[in-house]
Amino acid sequence: MRLYVPFLLTACYVLSYMDRLALSLLVEQVKEDLLLNDTQIGLLQGMGFTLFYIIAGFPLSRLIDHGNRKKIISVCISVWGTMTALCGLAASFVQLLLARVGVASGEAGLVPGALSIFTDLYHEKKLVKVVSIFMMAPYIGSGLILLLGGALLNYFISLDESLGYLPGGLAPWQMVFICVGLPGLVFSLLVWTTIPEPERKEAGVAKIGPVEERYKISDLVDHFKSSLVFFGGYFVAIACVAVTLNVIMAWTPAALIRAYGVSEYELGIVFGPVYIVSGIAGCLAAGYLTSMTATSNIKDAVMKVMKYLSFVLIIPVCISGLIQNLYFSIAMIGVVIFIASGLFAISIVPLQLMVPNRMRAQFFVVFSTFCSLIGAGGGPFLVGIVSDFIDSTSSLGIALVTVSLASTVVASSILWFLRP
Repeated sequence: MRLYVPFLLTACYVLSYMDRLALSLLVEQVKEDLLLNDTQIGLLQGMGFTLFYIIAGFPLSRLIDHGNRKKIISVCISVWGTMTALCGLAASFVQLLLARVGVASGEAGLVPGALSIFTDLYHEKKLVKVVSIFMMAPYIGSGLILLLGGALLNYFISLDESLGYLPGGLAPWQMVFICVGLPGLVFSLLVWTTIPEPERKEAGVAKIGPVEERYKISDLVDHFKSSLVFFGGYFVAIACVAVTLNVIMAWTPAALIRAYGVSEYELGIVFGPVYIVSGIAGCLAAGYLTSMTATSNIKDAVMKVMKYLSFVLIIPVCISGLIQNLYFSIAMIGVVIFIASGLFAISIVPLQLMVPNRMRAQFFVVFSTFCSLIGAGGGPFLVGIVSDFIDSTSSLGIALVTVSLASTVVASSILWFLRP
């Protein structure tokens, strides 16, 4: 069961990223059918999604800290799966935005719930490895949606051309949303019926009060203020890493399609495996490096690894903007994903070990909120604005590299001097 729980929850996290990032593959199709610009697409992928992810996260985290975590996660999966399928029925920008709001609201409960369960199941060193594996999911999901989504889109385009129509008069991109959304209902049932609810325990931190006591918001604020310099700097640094990762996930497919004229299917075959392998390898490498570096202080080991990874990350981000060949571009982006994924995968661990159990999910949501507003919300949206402002054939690629490079430099500068 200790292997099954992280396996199933990681699979759910993979599915959530497939549902979340289906739009990144379908950008050109959606823009053409719904007559949208890059700023609107940036809003759908960024702030329009992230803001409601955050809003839903706060009440869900309170429920997770004091309720049955597996049931909460199960309901969340069914919500985001259903709303992803409803994206396939959207006929306007507003309808698609409302469906994306539903996807965000459902996905907000998975990560804090899963991390809370993991912390009660594993000791510190094992926890690092489990979290590293769990944090592979965004890259597996991103790669799979490129592979499977591209294949599905190609199939529905061919079917539409041969038959002259699709069921319900839907467009090929709408059928893709429906196909990737409905499996969420199956995963929801599996979580509800097969995962046990572990006993809550404290891990490596002092208690503020009895385990049964509900922490107040003021206790959460006091805990943050107790290490204000570290928590404040850490939040900003990881938010900047999130910018780099999110703009790559959201805009790279569209940028490569525009720059090199490849189809979504052709891009998925080449870029999908690179995304998966780079993300998995980066997460495993970061977990391994941390375990090898750690002696008695896991937090210091994590910070040391993150410091060097953030500095090295600047190099491939710079080079990726200078290459004018599709395959070299994909290879260099793979290096960026490898380093950034490892850095982000272990970034949760110091917070897990520094925060009491009964406020852990709420603290994580505060951390996630900050990272999401800047990274997932601001990053893709800013790229869309810059691209529309430049308004040239290469504007999207220029905007992507500019935003990701600036955020990486800020993250590295902070992490280099920060210590828990």
